Parts: sequence; C-alpha cells; structure tokens
Amino acid sequence: MGPRLTTPSDTPELLRLAAMMYSSMGLDANRSDWREQATKLLAYRLGGDDLVVSLSTTPIGPAGSPHAAALRSSNAFPGR
Repeated sequence: MGPRLTTPSDTPELLRLAAMMYSSMGLDANRSDWREQATKLLAYRLGGDDLVVSLSTTPIGPAGSPHAAALRSSNAFPGR
C-alpha cells in the first residue's frame, strides 16, 4: 500500500513505529506512560486541523521497514 493519511484506527501502528524510532535512539520505548499519553493524543487529534500523519506500509530502505511522517501546524495558512 502506498502513502495515505492516517485515522485514529492507525494508532497501534503509529505507536509501534514510534517505539522502533525511540529504541533506535537508545530511549526506553517500553514505558506505558508515553504510550497511554500518545494514544489519547492521537485519538483526539488525528483527522483534525493541526496534526496530519502519513503512513506507508510499502517497504523502503535496506531493512524494508514501513514508515510514517507527521506534520503539526499550530497556525493556519493565510486565507484559511
């Protein structure tokens, strides 16, 4: 599947990818507190106006990992 915008139902996959990123940075990705907070945040803000996440399950790179990109905008574009 190519890139697409996410919905709250994608939260488990987004958390899995975030945990993979944090672990690769040497951070503790096993703490439940960040997962609980992130789950609430994504459920509330995905599909809104200030958080857009694109998810692609098409394998990329030498490891063939899926990827996600997030964009947060706290200001509306002019004319909106």
